[in-house]
Amino acid sequence: NMVGSCDVKFPIRLEGLVLTHQQFS
Repeated sequence: NMVGSCDVKFPIRLEGLVLTHQQFS
């Protein structure tokens, strides 16, 4: 269960980082 929630949150956080980087550039 713990690994599953981490697996779901990690890509979302990565996507958020990419979006913020696109806004800054």
